[in-house]
Amino acid sequence: MKPNCIAVAVVASLLWGGGHVGAVPAEDIPAQAAINELRAGTGAADAPGEAWIKLGNALMQDNRDTGSHDFSGAKEAFRAALRTAPGNIDALVGMAWVCNSEHDFSAGAEWAGKVLAIDPVHPEAHALLSDRAIELGDYESAFEHLQSALDARADLSTYSRASHLLWLTGDLRKARWLMDQAIASGGGYPENTAWCRAELAVMELHAGAMIVAEQHAARALREAPANPRVLATMGKVRACQGRLDEAVALYRRSIASAPTHDALAALADLYLRQGRAADAEKAIQAVIDHHGAGGHSHGPGGATHHHATGNAQLARFLADHDRNLEQALREAQAAGKTSRSISCMDTLAWCYLKTGEIEMAVRTIRRALKWKTPDPHLYFHAGLIHEAAGNHQLARRHLDRAFALNPRFDPLRSPAALVVLNAPRNAGPRPSGITPR
Repeated sequence: MKPNCIAVAVVASLLWGGGHVGAVPAEDIPAQAAINELRAGTGAADAPGEAWIKLGNALMQDNRDTGSHDFSGAKEAFRAALRTAPGNIDALVGMAWVCNSEHDFSAGAEWAGKVLAIDPVHPEAHALLSDRAIELGDYESAFEHLQSALDARADLSTYSRASHLLWLTGDLRKARWLMDQAIASGGGYPENTAWCRAELAVMELHAGAMIVAEQHAARALREAPANPRVLATMGKVRACQGRLDEAVALYRRSIASAPTHDALAALADLYLRQGRAADAEKAIQAVIDHHGAGGHSHGPGGATHHHATGNAQLARFLADHDRNLEQALREAQAAGKTSRSISCMDTLAWCYLKTGEIEMAVRTIRRALKWKTPDPHLYFHAGLIHEAAGNHQLARRHLDRAFALNPRFDPLRSPAALVVLNAPRNAGPRPSGITPR
């Protein structure tokens, strides 16, 4: 499957009326209000499976609204539905959704496979299998599953997934267009379109379109003002704009709602950028504590997710901050054994650089660059890796690319790229561990 086939097929579905692309009216009540009503409907011993499925879906939406990662209630609701009707497709899809949300993609694939055994063209099953393929770095398989999903139903869910996949594989123009289609299709709750706007804002931010990114993030914030994902996205925009105090406030609000790795790590970097050493040290420790022993937690009373095959998020953070570099490399290597995703390969290459394994860093960053993802951080890493290897011309080319995308891509690390980019060419390789403090 060629990547551009997705966009061609979507155009055809719009022209010829395929798929369900009309806007879905937003609910007037939040998911939590629906949950209270639905719980009453499942109180009887003979509650129908449909009631349990509706409750499971409402609980999953509430998790999206609040950023909670405790999916136990939804899982039990879908299991209850399966006890009343073992082959119920909506309940099987719900179980796949829960497992994917818990990052147990193997279990998610098993549940999605049960759906396809009943209905080989089921769009949600194919969409959930595409999530697993992306996580593993199997982008060809992801394109196949998403094409099947789009052929069956073009809506916010399938459009937004296709947009993300096209962005990952280097087609920003089509990715933008598809995310616009996702937003136009609408969702059942304000968070649904707000999530898409936040994704689009990040795409535009990576591309240096600061004003457009701010517009998308502001619209998302109006639609879902308390959503931790949306708050963190606006924090990222403000940080790139140099409005650091505002960025800190937004990240702190996001973390207060639901602590996530991205928000915690970004806050630590901002404190370093502001010279707040004591606050930065506490924030760095908060990130490490968040991941715990082989997993990461989601605040007091929240669920803990374990990384049986390595924790690439923690590995990158440790490498970024020159902390426990041997542990960082072990985590990245373990993650890389099961996933060849762009993110995992980028992180592994970065850890190889930080531990002095330059040849392995060069070899691994080539894999990460294969798809030409328009992310300036990726080219920043590639530039420093090739500089350490003595490939000055290639290092300059990658750093030029990072700055061409967004010259303020990282408030903490952009200056490190400038050090290399502006260095006299006869000065020899620069140190690999340039991390401003």
